[in-house]
Amino acid sequence: MNATAIRIALRDLRRGYRGFWIFFSCLALGVAAITTVAVLSASLTSGIERDGKSILGGDIAVQQQFRSLSEEQFDALSSESLEIAEFIELSTLLRAKDANNSILVSLKAVDDAYPLYGEVKIKGEQLFAQSITFQDGAWGAVVDPFLVESERVRIGDLVDFGTNKFRIIGIIEDEPDRVASSGRFAFWPRVIVHRDSIENSGLLGFGSRSNFEYRSILKEGVDTVALRSKFETQWTNLGFRDYRNASPDLSEIVQRIGVLLSLAGLTTLLVGGVGVSNAIRAYMDTRLVTIAILKCIGGSNRFVLRTFLFQIVLLSAIGVLIGIVAGTGIAIFASTAVERLLSVPLDITLDPVLMGIVIAYGMLTAMLFTLWPLACALNTSPATLFRNAISVERQRASWKFVAITVGIAVLLAVIVIATAYQKSFAIWFVIGVSVAWIVFRLISLLVMRLAKLAGGRFSPIVQLALANLHRPGASTADTVLAIGLGLSVLIATAMVSANLNQQISNMIPEAAPEFFFIGIQSDQFDEFHQIVEEIGGVTEVEVMPYIPGRITRIKGLDPLDALVNEDGRWIVDDGGERSFSYTAEPLKDVKMIAGDWWPPDYAGEPLLSIHEEVADNFDVGIGDEITLNILGREIIGKVHNIRDLEWRSMRLNFAITLSPEPLRSIPHSSVATAHVDDESEFILQDRIASAMPSVTVIRVKEALNRVAELAGRAQNAARSISAVTIAAGILVLAGIVISENRRRAYESVLLKTIGATRRYILATFSLEYLLQGTVSALAATFLGSLTSWAVVSGLMGWNWSFLPLSAVNTAILGLAISLVLGMLGIWQALRHRPLYYLRNE
Repeated sequence: MNATAIRIALRDLRRGYRGFWIFFSCLALGVAAITTVAVLSASLTSGIERDGKSILGGDIAVQQQFRSLSEEQFDALSSESLEIAEFIELSTLLRAKDANNSILVSLKAVDDAYPLYGEVKIKGEQLFAQSITFQDGAWGAVVDPFLVESERVRIGDLVDFGTNKFRIIGIIEDEPDRVASSGRFAFWPRVIVHRDSIENSGLLGFGSRSNFEYRSILKEGVDTVALRSKFETQWTNLGFRDYRNASPDLSEIVQRIGVLLSLAGLTTLLVGGVGVSNAIRAYMDTRLVTIAILKCIGGSNRFVLRTFLFQIVLLSAIGVLIGIVAGTGIAIFASTAVERLLSVPLDITLDPVLMGIVIAYGMLTAMLFTLWPLACALNTSPATLFRNAISVERQRASWKFVAITVGIAVLLAVIVIATAYQKSFAIWFVIGVSVAWIVFRLISLLVMRLAKLAGGRFSPIVQLALANLHRPGASTADTVLAIGLGLSVLIATAMVSANLNQQISNMIPEAAPEFFFIGIQSDQFDEFHQIVEEIGGVTEVEVMPYIPGRITRIKGLDPLDALVNEDGRWIVDDGGERSFSYTAEPLKDVKMIAGDWWPPDYAGEPLLSIHEEVADNFDVGIGDEITLNILGREIIGKVHNIRDLEWRSMRLNFAITLSPEPLRSIPHSSVATAHVDDESEFILQDRIASAMPSVTVIRVKEALNRVAELAGRAQNAARSISAVTIAAGILVLAGIVISENRRRAYESVLLKTIGATRRYILATFSLEYLLQGTVSALAATFLGSLTSWAVVSGLMGWNWSFLPLSAVNTAILGLAISLVLGMLGIWQALRHRPLYYLRNE
């Protein structure tokens, strides 16, 4: 770049940066949002990889459902290990003194060797090992903070697990391997006790839904890949993980959330880009005289371009640097909360590659939005020296700059897609932003056109307001775009949250049972029915056999190879572990898609009744074979019918149900539902849990309250993201108001000179902002609703409803923002006295 151009550019910047706070704020806000997400995501990912042994709790993890390892299996593990820790995870009812405070919890019973890596931290001065010993006539237990904060229990309380008593000794502050727990055990509040404390408690009877977990520190030189292959080949029913893949679910979640938040940050950056563009346009308007002088003394367009392009690149670099520093600071500040939430140690590091991507986002966005106003200013004529700068008509950029701008936009889109974890999501994001951009531009042009056509049909105030919408240099397009994009994100978030709340509220149909009882043994049926009959208020009980097993082959193929649609992965996740049932009679309220039910007295080869999703996602039809492994026994069943299931009915439903033979003769437990009135709920819950400790009692209302609580956290996070985008929109609008202040002041002076009152001027300008805000809100309502429909129906697979109250409330917010900022600008403009301007005309 020419040294003279650089020297002039730096000298010009010595006037100060007073007018650039909007420029720096808009650019830094978006970059800071992206940096925060990038730093936290990278730190989480590296933390999972670096501290995999602590997260997993060992070098390797071996897990088996429902029973401990056999002697042969344990010896095989011991021969390769220096030390082994064993613990059991199960869901059970914490029975408090007050039955109303009883709650389903995730119970973890650990031995003396646990944990092999890291430490369980208890609030205060207590030591974990001492907290779970037997003392003062009861075993000790440490609990999730939620149980104390929700006043379910207090420190020192005696509670029951099964037939044994436990005393609450402390509150868990950190459990190093919490995120490595199975999904169903991670859902409920955690309680940790000693392994010996649940012996003879009735919790581990046949049919108990428990996981037996083993963690091992391997001997030096042991090949984990070979060991895994040996275990999986010899014992297909075992789960096996090593520290390099300690928590695949968490890693997947981190990656997916990272993509969503990064794209949300990029949306903020793009919305802020409008403010960057306006700030540069306002700056170039103040430099039109400088450009005219440079041209008068022989400066070429190329020289002028180099001079001001250097300024813009320098200022953009400063803005990006501010954003990176701010984003890194926010990440460091938030790391403690993230560590506490996910139990993953974070070591904040700046990955050079990620920082390079963030810088590329920031600089390309800055160039995308600043090149156009710079190119327009280049066409300034030297005759500008002899005109009032306010009256100078804005020029158009040449086609070369149009091509360069489009090229930068394409390059930015390519980088977004290339660096995204989920390419398909990034592609849809780019398409969505492009469509939204075009829609808002077209709407603003339509509004300007209609304002021009309708201008002469109203009162003078309305005519002047409409004229301001379509006059040369009007801010209508930028205002509609900035407020519209920000409001679209906010409305989409509000609508998704409202639909989510509606889904949770509608999860319990009127005919839903109040309880599920899982793991009822055949010798417990009489006692179960006796308790139900003794307690008044139980109106209906439904019971079905419950048999754990695995899907091993579908049409002769490995289940994952037979999968034709990723929507069906849930059916074969966790090694194909599923629960099955059998029945002779047709299931109630089931819609048949194909085939019919087997005869009530059928005793031939195994027949299968499968859920429609199994058929669709694995391309299975009538007569196809599915192989199941049930308690080590291979059972090949033929599909006899395909049915539709309504899971939300809360009736007893299984994805795969078999004909009675040969399952009838296999040892198994049962699952039951019960309809109970409000007065009898806690009585029934306490009686069943006390008499049959191995039975898992799930109170439906409690489960949905837990779902609502977790969903609420996600909604709060989404609202925070939306707030950042709205903040960018507010900054943009503030920049527009500031950049138009000179023009507004000039117009108000002219109106005052011809006799207009302050009230008249205030009404005119207010109506202009009201019209802009209304158009923005209406367009945002449409696009935001469309986006929420895509998220709810497409990503979540739920029924979407248009909820006008959520949309209207958010749209009113947009109107209020537009009016408040507009009024502030108008008030500043009205303060100018006509004499100052008339003297200079």
